[in-house]
Amino acid sequence: GYLCDNALSRGWSVFSSRAGGEASGIVSLVHPARAPDDVVKRCRAAGVAVNARGGRVRVSPHCYNTTAEIDRFLEAAGG
Repeated sequence: GYLCDNALSRGWSVFSSRAGGEASGIVSLVHPARAPDDVVKRCRAAGVAVNARGGRVRVSPHCYNTTAEIDRFLEAAGG
């Protein structure tokens, strides 16, 4: 939820369903001004592991990831 809420507030669209019973730990994001491959390159350069799949940025946070790490992804992704 933290990732989705903060991504939305920074101009990203959350492609993954967040409806009850459908939410997943894998989140697909789209930004209107950033190509997924460019975001992946920026993140990898900052030591953040994400991927591009289907024209979207695929992020897979888990219970061991902190909010600071999610913030680090958002900063590395350029938004």
